[in-house]
Order: sequence, then C-alpha cells, then structure tokens
Amino acid sequence: MLNLAIETSRMSGGVALLDGDKPLSQIIFNLKATYSEKLLYAISILLKNALVRKEDIELITISEGPGSFTGLRIGMTIAKSIAYAQNIPIVPVNSLLAYTDSIGFEGKYFAPFFDARKSEIFGAVFTKKNGEWKEIYPTGAYAPAHFFDSLKQYDGELFFLGDIEKFSSFLDSKFKSSILFEGTLFSVPTSIGRLGYKKFLKGERFNLFELEPKYYRLSDAEINYEKNKKNN
Repeated sequence: MLNLAIETSRMSGGVALLDGDKPLSQIIFNLKATYSEKLLYAISILLKNALVRKEDIELITISEGPGSFTGLRIGMTIAKSIAYAQNIPIVPVNSLLAYTDSIGFEGKYFAPFFDARKSEIFGAVFTKKNGEWKEIYPTGAYAPAHFFDSLKQYDGELFFLGDIEKFSSFLDSKFKSSILFEGTLFSVPTSIGRLGYKKFLKGERFNLFELEPKYYRLSDAEINYEKNKKNN
C-alpha cells in the first residue's frame, strides 16, 4: 500500500513515501518560504523521483499537531484535498509522538517538548512496551513550570527531547538523573507514515470532512474573539 506521509507541524518538516510502513523515499526541508509555496512542489518531486503517479497513492498520513497553526492548517488542507481527489483514507498522527518514535526505544519514559511561545511549551510523555506507544502524560500546551513540576516523580527514568538549553533553568534544578537530549524537535515524515499505517491496520478510520488539526490551545483570532465577547 503506497502511503504518502506529510509533516508540517514546525518549520522543519517534509514528506515521505512508504510501502505500508517501509520507507521508500523522503524529503526533509527547513522552510524559509511558507508551506503553501513549498509543500505541493516537494510532493511532486518526491513522487517523480520514486516513479510514482499521484493516482497510485493509497493512503495519506498527516501530522495533526501540536505545532505551528499555519503549518498544520496548510498540511491538513493539502492532505485532505489529495485524499478527497483520490478517494483514499487519511490518518492523523500526533507530531510529538512521531518525533519520539523516530528515536525511541522500549523501557523509558520519553518527554518531547518545544517552545510554543506565549510563555508556554507543547509537551507530553510517552512510553513504549511490547512495541506499542502509550501516552502517560497528555499532549497539551503548558506553562513550563507546571509541565516540569508534574514530571518530577519520573526523575531517573525520563528521556527529555527538545529545547533543552532554552529551558535548562527548569530542568537543571528538578532533574538530576534523567537524560537530556538537545535537538531540533520535528517529527520525521517516515515516522508519521509508520504510525499512521499502524493505526490504519488497527481499523481506525477518520471522517475526511470532520478531520481538523489539533492545536491544543486557542488561536490569536479565537482569543481576541473571546475578549471582544466579554467587552461587549
């Protein structure tokens, strides 16, 4: 089953083509232009290099968030458009889990996080047992102090992934025995594809017209709307 995976949750993103869960080709880019300018072009190059027609795609897997509101919205819109035109299923994947899956192994608690701006971070905690990922701290937008304080009980078993240096003041004072992995946090498209394909095999199906990105907090427009409602 030809599986087109799309990752647009952050500036570093990309697209991949898989045969089921087996990677065939991948393009990674760090955007200086917007996804609306680059994403369709990247998909076209990916398919051309793999000698695959868009009509051959049988599954779309897409990052659903958290991440950039604009990136997620553009990625989801393009993914849904392809799925609608080809009449094929689409499967969303948590972008923090996809990043964790790209480097994760069993027997640890993985805490991916990155700066969400507005004095918040996007974060979660996952663990992997018997080949299956389980979310043990829910994905969300958190005040850094709240997020890290909530994880102190796992010190010594945690593997932190993400903007370590930026939040070192929180980590250094609370976690003495956990592993800190500094790196640019973005989900690898092949991980989006693998995890999405696994969900598809489990029978998970998603309504194309109801599927939306998961932002995990209100947008600026929604915040301003709520403020205006209260003031009127």
